[in-house]
Amino acid sequence: MSFPLMLKGLLTVVVVVVVVGLLVGSVSVKAQTVADIVTDEFFNGIIGQSDPGCEGRNFYSRAVFLEALDFCSIEERAGPSFPNSQYCDPNNTQYPCNPNRSYYGRGPIQLSWNFNYGPAGVSIGFDGLNSPETVANDPLVSFKTALWYWVNFVQPVIGKGFGATTRAIIGAIECDGGNPATVQARINYYFCYIEEIGGPNFPNSQCCDPTIYPCNPKKSYYGRGPIQLSWNNNYIPAGESIGFDGLNSPETVAMDPIISFKTALWYWVNFVQPVTCRGFGPTIRAVNGDIDCNGGNPATVQALINYYTQYCTQLGVDPGPNLSC
Repeated sequence: MSFPLMLKGLLTVVVVVVVVGLLVGSVSVKAQTVADIVTDEFFNGIIGQSDPGCEGRNFYSRAVFLEALDFCSIEERAGPSFPNSQYCDPNNTQYPCNPNRSYYGRGPIQLSWNFNYGPAGVSIGFDGLNSPETVANDPLVSFKTALWYWVNFVQPVIGKGFGATTRAIIGAIECDGGNPATVQARINYYFCYIEEIGGPNFPNSQCCDPTIYPCNPKKSYYGRGPIQLSWNNNYIPAGESIGFDGLNSPETVAMDPIISFKTALWYWVNFVQPVTCRGFGPTIRAVNGDIDCNGGNPATVQALINYYTQYCTQLGVDPGPNLSC
């Protein structure tokens, strides 16, 4: 697998899996490793939360993973000094504002406004109205608020497209002409992850190995999707399992968001999950192989390890042995 911009995605998958395991109360981070959490039962539990009639009944938490890829801020930039930094809607009497507190953006999804802090706190177990700063001070609560907002407001609109998820998170600040440049930047960033940068122009972009599976000479099997599915010997069996023509229409992975997410889950369950019990290093190898491992790119491997151990420390999770490949 080759995915220049998605290397940190593997780390994020591991981190969010740990957090979700904590949320559902199914694991003790001191007693179990990530391998104990990433199970079929766990995945099916996530899938089961979606509407039975939803077309995208799959592991859609990947978008939360993408939101978590590049944490630079835990509070809204210029939040305390921003106009209307209190973010208080006095008309919402169910969740009244504390005049001494501000409800500007905090956490991975930048939770904002009293009408979100209040119910999030009730659901998760912190005082959102009187101690909103908890979202910026407690990393576990911080992740929980992102997942809470995602499940309640973003996941229900995934089937309507990427634009609908932007609206669910940002609203009129960017949508409906609020900030078209930023909206376009988000779309561009989204497609950078959907289709491997430089894919069609990359050396050996066809990524064809005719040893086991045939190739369509008019198609290329370079990296596409959240996990950057690559090579005909992955596209074809993934297509057979999921229900698309991986041989003749590999571009479906970059064009159909449901298929795109399904290929990531298919690859994870078949090739990554089986080695999680061996340590973080083998998961890097399962995703990126010799491109990074066996001296291929030691700096990138070390960067992945640094990210992984940093989040493990924050969450109180034992990173386990065999961190490198």
